[in-house]
Amino acid sequence: MLILGLSGGLGHDSAACLVHDGVLVAYAEEERFCRKKHAYGEPPVLSLLNCLSQAGVAFEDIDLIALSWDPQKAEELGILEKFKKHPVLSGKKMPTIISVSHHLCHAASAYYLSGFDDAVILVMDGQGDDISTTVAYGKNEHIEVKQEYGISQSLGFFYSIVSDYLQLGASGEGKLMGLASYGESVYDFSVRLTEDGYEIPIGEPDSSLGLEDKYNKLTRIWMKEMYRKFGDPPKRIYSNNTLYGGLNYTVEYSKKHKDIAASAQQALEDTIVHLCQQTIRQGNSKNLVIGGGVALNCTTNGRLERLGIFDEIFVLPATNDAGGCIGAAMIASKERSVLPVKGRLKTPYWGISYDDNHISEVLNKLGLKYNYSSDICRQTAELIDRGKVIGWFQGAAEMGPRALGNRSITASPASYDSYVKVNQKIKFRESWRPLAPSIMDEHADWLVEEAQYSPYMLKAYTVKEERRQAVPAIVHVDGSTRPQTVRSEVNPVWHQLIAEHYKLSGIPLIMNTSLNTRGEPVCETPYDAIKTFYTSAMDALAVGNFLIEK
Repeated sequence: MLILGLSGGLGHDSAACLVHDGVLVAYAEEERFCRKKHAYGEPPVLSLLNCLSQAGVAFEDIDLIALSWDPQKAEELGILEKFKKHPVLSGKKMPTIISVSHHLCHAASAYYLSGFDDAVILVMDGQGDDISTTVAYGKNEHIEVKQEYGISQSLGFFYSIVSDYLQLGASGEGKLMGLASYGESVYDFSVRLTEDGYEIPIGEPDSSLGLEDKYNKLTRIWMKEMYRKFGDPPKRIYSNNTLYGGLNYTVEYSKKHKDIAASAQQALEDTIVHLCQQTIRQGNSKNLVIGGGVALNCTTNGRLERLGIFDEIFVLPATNDAGGCIGAAMIASKERSVLPVKGRLKTPYWGISYDDNHISEVLNKLGLKYNYSSDICRQTAELIDRGKVIGWFQGAAEMGPRALGNRSITASPASYDSYVKVNQKIKFRESWRPLAPSIMDEHADWLVEEAQYSPYMLKAYTVKEERRQAVPAIVHVDGSTRPQTVRSEVNPVWHQLIAEHYKLSGIPLIMNTSLNTRGEPVCETPYDAIKTFYTSAMDALAVGNFLIEK
């Protein structure tokens, strides 16, 4: 049975996947193709076409479509209707379409790809189908929901509102996590820990309201509380961007603002730890899988791992809404007596791999000067060792929002100047935001305390005191870092690049951030990579076995 899973019905992070007889065979995210970050309002059509290409099948071969949302609860967004009426699908007969509850999709995608026989499952996001937090238990192929929280209890909304109050911009939750390290947790928020879990006493919105009206009402309630508690938010200072067009803005953060960020992070962490400790007391499992957008909070994930209350923790790299399509397809497969083939996700790299013939065709059409390299890893490592910042494009794209070595910008971790250049002249990010490393897994304990295998850059660790001066570009102000530990059997080319850098520098890691500039999705095609290279301050681009230098 071939099942098409779709995400994006809640207005963002559209994606598609194909599950054949219980096995994931294709996955793609819409933003990479439509070139709109988070693919707001876009149906997952281009990602569908990419999946069909990956699997070598036609739309007519699909037996069933599974949605990772209830279209009736997000009717005003109309994503399903946009999908069905898209010109690409004009005249095609639609297979049967079913919907799977949003949080069950998150739970299933994380659990079935964790490889665990049994696990506690914790799903947290803004909301999906009127649910914001789910505690469940997975055993064999069955998922049992133990506890659910409505949207007034949303930890995702809470964190998002603090981000909005601090003027961190759209999808600023990652910035809030970074800013929190500069402050102290001194403020109390309306998140109460209880014997049964937690409570946010702000009142449930009218169930008759539509999705956007519910969100707007909760936003007003939370924002009113923020103003009451902390007064006016920090102000944005706007200026005309004469170089790139449009507006720039800056925000000056006082100690108070940094303390608000730290307090919000502490409240989030304490609540999640409390929920996890409850599940341990109930004796359900010693394995934990985490799903939903809140699972991108690597500081919390790192704290959970350091607590040692679970034997192992798994977070899917596409833990945001995009990854929900996988769970939808797998639940649909299970309901039709084709059990999902459970096993640990072997690779985060999905999509089309572009060979040198394709890449050279693009380079020649654009009339660019380039060199073919017989040893792209060694030559790139030499440039990194000379202080250059390199764009790196290889193989298939990563799933999820993190750069994992196929669509990356890399530089020497020993150079603080490289950190400044990447943040301020390439990514155009706030100067206080951290950058992360990729390190050879066999040398992870060279860098961090209590090193564990962390292939998806989703857990924060403490950098050893004696290493911090050697790698200032990847150490955050609190001494933490968010490493990707790389094994040669998972990504041999990326591992080889790090190994070549190790030979030259004695440092078994390199800086790693996503191959994109501010406001752009991560690059998908060689053309995207070339465009990003020439509209930024990168020094060179390694695309396949070709090297372009400025």
